[in-house]
Amino acid sequence: MQMPSSSSSIHSLIYACSKLNNFKQQVHAIASVSGSNSDPFVQSSLVHMYVKCSQLKVARKLLDAMSEPDVVSWSALVVGYARLGHVSEAKEVFEDMENERIEPNIVCCNGLIAGFNQSGYYSESVWMFRKMHSRGLKHNGTGISSVLPAVGDLEDLILGNQIHGYVIKMGTVSDKCIVSALIDMYGKCGCGSQTSQVFDEMDALDVGACSALVSGLSRNGLVDEALMVFRQSKDKGVDLNVVSWTSVIAACSQNGKDMEALDLSRGMQIAGVKPNSITIPCLLPACGNTARLIHGKAAHGFWDL
Repeated sequence: MQMPSSSSSIHSLIYACSKLNNFKQQVHAIASVSGSNSDPFVQSSLVHMYVKCSQLKVARKLLDAMSEPDVVSWSALVVGYARLGHVSEAKEVFEDMENERIEPNIVCCNGLIAGFNQSGYYSESVWMFRKMHSRGLKHNGTGISSVLPAVGDLEDLILGNQIHGYVIKMGTVSDKCIVSALIDMYGKCGCGSQTSQVFDEMDALDVGACSALVSGLSRNGLVDEALMVFRQSKDKGVDLNVVSWTSVIAACSQNGKDMEALDLSRGMQIAGVKPNSITIPCLLPACGNTARLIHGKAAHGFWDL
């Protein structure tokens, strides 16, 4: 194997290895032997490679060895810890970053918000959002749509209303991701009327918003409303996903509408939507309640596919 002769070539090789999640030690050795590991560009690339491959301790050692690590390298490491659910380490690196007088940018902050939320650390996600706000950083669609699911899981309706007001003030109510997140948040907080209001104020139908509304109404026992929205959306050509189908099937099955649940399951099959790990358990009680063994076997077979 011919050794790359330039830092840019080493960078390309590191990038490829991070995508493949392989040959990390080999490419690191090549960078060291060629002398490119002293290049800030290559050093930053190595940090990113190890973060993407979830080897965060190695990434931290590399960052500590850098003479002047930039905000991009710091951000990659702190977000990497957050995504893996290592809260204390993420906060520690974030504080170290600030102590080094590296000002966190919006990409770093949004990454922390999303990372904490995806790892199930909802309070930490909200903490980061508040910290951004206290520093006067302007929130964008990415940060808002990332924190709203955490707000919903915490059932913090007061904060949810405040964020909704902020969205209106900033003029981002047309952002489809934000709208879907708002609907989801209100649904988790048990606010069926506000869920529908946000949906009704949309400029155009969107599959994410329709799915969020059906899920929110179903979650709050508003079965007839969920069925109506589901059917209207379907009639208007919205390509509803497995979350929408499963939510409305579950709502019917859990609220005595067993035949509707069975009809929906057939419609789901006809539409070519594959069930997930929640769909079949939601459907089976309806099969049992109606003594429809054939449908139960069909559901079992559908799942095996």
